[in-house]
Amino acid sequence: MVSSRWTRAAVLGIAYWLTAVLGLQWAVVNGAGSPVWPAAGVGLAGLLLGGIRLWPAILIARLAAAITTGSDQALGVELAIGLVNAGSLVLTAMFLTRWTPIDCRLTAIRDVVRFAGAVAAGSTVSAIVGTGAVILGNDVARDAMLQVGIGWWLGNTGGALLVAPIILSWSYPTAAHMGTGRWLGLGGLLAATAIISNEIFLDPRIFLRTWYVYPALIWVAVAYQVRGSSIAMLFVGTAAIASGTLGTGTFATITESRMEHILLAQQFTIITSIAVLILAAAADERRGLEALRHREARESSIVETAVDPIVVTNERGTVVFCNPAAERSFGYGPAEILQKDVSLLMAVPDDAGHDQSFDLSGLLQDTEAAMRGCHVEGRRKDGTIFPLDLSVTRWGSGQNQFFTCMMRDQTERVRAETAVRSSERRLAVAIAASCGAVYEQTVPSSDDIYIGQELLDMFGYVTLPVPPEQIDLWVLEQIHPDDRAHLGTVRQAFMEGDNPRFEAEVRMRHADGRWLWVRSFAQAIERDRDGHVTRLSGMVIDITDRKLTESRVEHLAHHDSLTGIANRTSFMEHLAKAARYADIGASQAGLILIDLDYFKTVNDTHGHPAGDALLLVVTERLTGSIRSGDTVARLGGDEFAVVVPNAHSRDAVHDLADRLRNALVQPTMIGGVEIEVSASLGFAMYTGKGETVEDLMRHADLALYEAKAKGRSRVQGFCSKLEEVASHRIRTETALRRAIRNGELALYYQPQFNFQTGRIDCVEALVRWSRDGKLIGPSEFIPVAEGSSLIRTLGAWVMREACRQQAEWRSQGVQVNIAVNVSASEAGAEDFIAHLDRTLAEFAVPSDTIELEITEGFLMDPESKPVQSFLTACRARGVRLAIDDFGMGYSSLSYLARLPISKIKIDRSFVMQIDQPGEALIEAIVTLGRRLGKRVVAEGVETKAQMDFLRYLGCDDAQGFLLCRPGVASDITPLLPVSSVDNSLRAIR
Repeated sequence: MVSSRWTRAAVLGIAYWLTAVLGLQWAVVNGAGSPVWPAAGVGLAGLLLGGIRLWPAILIARLAAAITTGSDQALGVELAIGLVNAGSLVLTAMFLTRWTPIDCRLTAIRDVVRFAGAVAAGSTVSAIVGTGAVILGNDVARDAMLQVGIGWWLGNTGGALLVAPIILSWSYPTAAHMGTGRWLGLGGLLAATAIISNEIFLDPRIFLRTWYVYPALIWVAVAYQVRGSSIAMLFVGTAAIASGTLGTGTFATITESRMEHILLAQQFTIITSIAVLILAAAADERRGLEALRHREARESSIVETAVDPIVVTNERGTVVFCNPAAERSFGYGPAEILQKDVSLLMAVPDDAGHDQSFDLSGLLQDTEAAMRGCHVEGRRKDGTIFPLDLSVTRWGSGQNQFFTCMMRDQTERVRAETAVRSSERRLAVAIAASCGAVYEQTVPSSDDIYIGQELLDMFGYVTLPVPPEQIDLWVLEQIHPDDRAHLGTVRQAFMEGDNPRFEAEVRMRHADGRWLWVRSFAQAIERDRDGHVTRLSGMVIDITDRKLTESRVEHLAHHDSLTGIANRTSFMEHLAKAARYADIGASQAGLILIDLDYFKTVNDTHGHPAGDALLLVVTERLTGSIRSGDTVARLGGDEFAVVVPNAHSRDAVHDLADRLRNALVQPTMIGGVEIEVSASLGFAMYTGKGETVEDLMRHADLALYEAKAKGRSRVQGFCSKLEEVASHRIRTETALRRAIRNGELALYYQPQFNFQTGRIDCVEALVRWSRDGKLIGPSEFIPVAEGSSLIRTLGAWVMREACRQQAEWRSQGVQVNIAVNVSASEAGAEDFIAHLDRTLAEFAVPSDTIELEITEGFLMDPESKPVQSFLTACRARGVRLAIDDFGMGYSSLSYLARLPISKIKIDRSFVMQIDQPGEALIEAIVTLGRRLGKRVVAEGVETKAQMDFLRYLGCDDAQGFLLCRPGVASDITPLLPVSSVDNSLRAIR
């Protein structure tokens, strides 16, 4: 639609003039009558769309058309006809816009009927007055008045029905919004309609019935409503009127009269137009109803699923609808709310049984307030009062007024606001307790500034050191140079509005010159139109102590708390860095693992303070022996490591490890006591050729294990053989665990013969492993067990089996002691004695019939707590103790006399030296044992010469293959009551 009235009038006038010329050219009665008057449709549509005030354009266009066609009627007659045409269209338009308004898109049956009725009424006025004017002008005979009037009415009505719907339905912006497929479909249907109309009305060779065109018209009406059917009807009506003029088509078969032919065509056009428009409107209404149902279903779904309560009441306040959210919020069922007064849901002041009604209409007196909503209090079924936001809208008409109440439970909001206020109070207290100081200033700074005295005190000033206008520049000068760039970036983002608040941690100079760490906050109070800060308020907190604490924590996170050197975390970082450097081919990396020998003995003997002091000495010696780029780390306890980046060769790392070992072996004085230190070292190399840091750690650990296995206080480098040994050890350990579970182990017993009596006083329990029919020697699996926690499991099994056998022998009257080997790790375990007590009690075995054989290594420091605890417990229980493999260790002879040891066993390596210079050692041991009152047992006696020599020296007992090989209990039992040395010797001979 065009905005200017004059433009609209011009457009209407031109369109009316063109169609009026067309109608006048088609006239059949002195140029005053036409079978169809399309100008009526153009004029009516123009007045409905552009306004009734455009009617002069119709009058002028009608006169112009008469002049254009050369009408021979008097000017007064033409003027009268123009006034009649314009006036009848004005009446029709007023009827359709003011008296019975319609939707000009003609999408409802009611609107089509009103439109058709108004057109018929207007055409009637036009026909009566127009025919009278023509007759008064003596242009038509009086006896033809009825025929001219009917023709006038039919032509005017037909033109309005054919043309106006097209203009009205296509004049709205959404009318042309169709897809390509629908446009093609409409074009096809219109083409089909035109072809059929031509065949029915214009082809003189074919005579078809008029109803043949109805299927096409119905299809267009249903599919495209008024927009498509009005165009189709234009094709059909034009063809029908033309057939009357030409005397062809289906109507020619009914009458030969030209006038009757035209009348039939006009009647057909009018009736069919109305029918098609009604059908199209019905289809449109159906589509509208379906859309309405979909919309109602969608809106209902929205209401039903809404999380906020929605309640609808009538004007009396009675609830007529509530959604599930309202039921949940208020705790009522539908039957308890519906048809009840809405005050049931409201906390009404001075409530007394809901006597007061909640005045919803009062909220609507102020339309703005109703739309904005208000805060009220709701009441749940259980009487709980809670805050609500309520918005009310009125809808309906006449006496059917309804209120839709949109509610929102504000319990959480109120709770949050309360929490915020409480938080603000706590914040105020926290600010006071945080030793913070506040300030406020303009930007740029001016004399309108506030700086609290606390802030001046923080930096050691009594008053501002500079004028207020210079405070910004002065503060920047007090910032540490390293922090200025960061502070400038953060401050600029805040000042320009990129960040809502300012926060930074920087160092600032105190009045005495030292640096303080401060945390500065600022919030904009005022900003200009561009978002730049013009006034701000802030707070400064002294966080120097916190920063120092963080620095210490950071240091502790990467350094050992005792020694101050790198801890395991830092060690792994340095090791990974050295490996990355080696990966690029720059050099090799080396790793040395260090384990102090017998450090636990130092702790147990001299106490943990002495142990800590020793660790500090070790740290000092290690750090003093490495290169500048190397890293010493304490991995935990007495374990140290040295990362050697840029290692030139394996020999260089080996030399460094030797240097470290030599530095550690020097004695040191701790607490007035000289303590000797030694360490085992294992090292490995990282070349970056398919290795990982984990491989390097494992290799160095294997080397350290080998160094400790070879006697400690030595350096061992990694080689591939160690990995093979380690793999074999792991396989053996796994198989041994399985053997203990599956009963593959057995105890063999080897007798100890008394030289004086010839009797067997004791048998040694020796564990043997039978695997797949093959007997595995103890030398293959005992070291593996001792190198892991498995030795304790194995030892517990041996102890239990020995006690079981002792109980069986005792039940048979056999009196013999059983000696059980106990490793140092077993004897030092806190639960060893408890397990021994349970085993003895389980089999009712006297404790003095069990003899425990321990090695010299366990007794190297007899004053240590584990050794003292073990010896004391054994003495209290009467358990006999023997030193196994005597002479192989470093026992202190001064302690030997005081220990509750009942037996000394000479190692087989000394027995094998009889008839050699080493036999003097055997004599010394036997003499020592006799002097100390200890029984002496010789192990590994395999020849008669060895036995004779031992008897000569006065050795108490002998044990070896010469006398009896180890055997299972069933093989040894027959020897126990009668066996003697003489009998054995005779058996040997």
